Amino acid sequence: MMLFDPIVRLFWEGGWSPGFLEPRRKLYDCELVHVEKGFYFLTLNGEERRIAEGTFIIIPPGTWHESRTDTKITVWRQCVHFDWTPASGPPRSPLCVYTGEHYDHTLEHVVPEAILAHLPLILPSRDPELGELMDRALVRLRRGTGDAGLLLWPVLKSLLAAQRQSLPAPLRTSSMGKPMRAVVAMKTYLDRNYAKPISYDDLCRVSGLTRSHMCNLFKSMIGRPPNTYLRDLRISHACALLEVAKLNVSQVAEAVGIPDLNYFSRIFRKKFQVAPSEYALTIGRRKILGKSGDGVAYLRLPGHQYS
Repeated sequence: MMLFDPIVRLFWEGGWSPGFLEPRRKLYDCELVHVEKGFYFLTLNGEERRIAEGTFIIIPPGTWHESRTDTKITVWRQCVHFDWTPASGPPRSPLCVYTGEHYDHTLEHVVPEAILAHLPLILPSRDPELGELMDRALVRLRRGTGDAGLLLWPVLKSLLAAQRQSLPAPLRTSSMGKPMRAVVAMKTYLDRNYAKPISYDDLCRVSGLTRSHMCNLFKSMIGRPPNTYLRDLRISHACALLEVAKLNVSQVAEAVGIPDLNYFSRIFRKKFQVAPSEYALTIGRRKILGKSGDGVAYLRLPGHQYS
């Protein structure tokens, strides 16, 4: 079992007409693709594959890929850009780069190492249960509600479980044993108490592990050490408050557990290259960005900037 708590960044749904070409690109986050109707050709890291109707794909960050449709086939797909855990990357990072553009690795969204071993994922599936799970998730995604990740979770869990069975035994992850329970306990504690002072001693007490074991185990499953996860979590909550709450920067810093305003401003600017006050003034609200292909709309979620 692998620990994750998905956050939806962007939802895309629509058709590709015959002969449509999506240029070669590299993502900053993960993209889940579901082919509802038709088929197309996906070139992933230089290898072209025919993607049949019913196939699920997960493309990780930093992976070059290109898509094209057959000259006689219309394709209908759903695409979800997401993070595996909250605060996995800069909320205002671009979506991708195309051939010839600079790819900034510092903006890449973190994927837990235990999950990264299973990606890219290409799973042809006509499993009715998986299809039903996807349909339920699509209802939330189409509504644009903030809790869409709750129904995306069982879809991703089922895909990873199916992928795990196809991998050699050494790459398979273990069931919910003591190490996983310890990381779940730590992550839950951080998620619930991020606004309070938290020390490594607190996490050792929660997990029942020594400091070095606790840090190594948390990083291996979450992708970052506990102190980095806590800092990113606080900044993520700060972004949300700056976007929607009528609080000044000092009040926001206090609310997320960073009472030192200078320190808060420094780490915020280092992460996003913009001051918290400027972020609050310039951040966009939810809107339709435009169209691509046949009637396909891109939806921008609060706190994200796409190029």
